[in-house]
Amino acid sequence: MNEPAPHIETHSSDDSFDFRPTRTDIKRSIKRVPVVSHFIFTKALGRVWLLGLLATIYSTAAVLELAPIRFGISFSFEALLTIGVSLMLSIRVSKAYDRWWEGRKQWGKLVNISRNLAIKLRSLTPLSEQERVEVHRLIQGFARSLKNHLRGKSTLEEIRGFPAHAANPLHVPAYLAGLIYDSIESLKKENRLSDINALIIDSEARELLEVAGACERIQGTPPPPSFVAFVRFSMTLMILDLPWELAPQLGWYTLPITALATFLTCGGESIANHLDTPFNIHTDGLDLEAYCNGIDRVTAEILHVRTRAD
Repeated sequence: MNEPAPHIETHSSDDSFDFRPTRTDIKRSIKRVPVVSHFIFTKALGRVWLLGLLATIYSTAAVLELAPIRFGISFSFEALLTIGVSLMLSIRVSKAYDRWWEGRKQWGKLVNISRNLAIKLRSLTPLSEQERVEVHRLIQGFARSLKNHLRGKSTLEEIRGFPAHAANPLHVPAYLAGLIYDSIESLKKENRLSDINALIIDSEARELLEVAGACERIQGTPPPPSFVAFVRFSMTLMILDLPWELAPQLGWYTLPITALATFLTCGGESIANHLDTPFNIHTDGLDLEAYCNGIDRVTAEILHVRTRAD
């Protein structure tokens, strides 16, 4: 059988081809460079460049001595203020990174718990195909419900595998953990799971809510507002006075130095502000969807269940 020839688009004139790059094309090309993309287009550092530009313009006034008055703070005090801001900012970023790292550890732990729970349920008790599907649905549903719970969504219907569910629990992860325990208890009552094996499985099942509790602690206890406000006030005072103390000695070199100091201090504070919320959707947030998809795939493979992607 002769197949029809593929349709090939032709253009009647060279005017149809426009090789001039658009602004969107240029931006996409820049984003392909990893270093440029991470330093310019991240949400944490996007506005810091603007602050650096404003600081440069502000420094020009100090170099040209356009202001009728100056702060009058001595250079030694400015140095002391800079050291203090550096120490406070290092603590601020360190504590924020600890929150981000702890969130990463908890979700890595959840991946291991999900795998171990699926393996133990498959190996320690005979499960029918329908029961394996149900176990997979509950395990991957717990991960997705925890993700939504940390992001302010707590509806069971939003979880894959639970369409138009009759229950409407206030704490969806706890509800699904309870269903997992109900399944274990049902296997025990049917004499398909011994008490010893039930204890072995329980060691994994109880870890689910411990991970949820640890993530809720991270999400629900932000850094002290007074400390954050004090750090930001000290940064502002340092940046406002810095060009007036440097201009008499450095002249126009004050502009790049002030811009660099503004970028480093404001950039550190902006990064810390994003790391404080590791579960939110932003550039520096944890990719919780990738964690959930990984749990979905690996538990499906362990339990020999076909997923939607299959």
